[in-house]
Amino acid sequence: MPPQKIRQVQMFGNGFVEIIWVGVSYDEAFHAAICNCRLDNMLFIYPFDDLKMMEGLGTIGLDIFEEMQVLIDFIFVPTGGGFNVLFFLASFGYVFHFSPLI
Repeated sequence: MPPQKIRQVQMFGNGFVEIIWVGVSYDEAFHAAICNCRLDNMLFIYPFDDLKMMEGLGTIGLDIFEEMQVLIDFIFVPTGGGFNVLFFLASFGYVFHFSPLI
């Protein structure tokens, strides 16, 4: 994990987050996280392959569109792996297709 990401997680976690480094691949870390959640009776929030997460990401584009008072020329979306931006852009595709203003 990049040092900057570790620092940001610690900063936003504000003392409530413990970073546990396990394995050398996503799969190893994922399986360790699932096991840890089961052992400690905690909820695991899937990073991308969860329907509720996808729905939430998809509404971001709709929320932005509803708040805008002018037509949008550009949208800059920061992304890590790229999966999250897919749902964000899909919501904009829906808006652009059905909006009478565009």
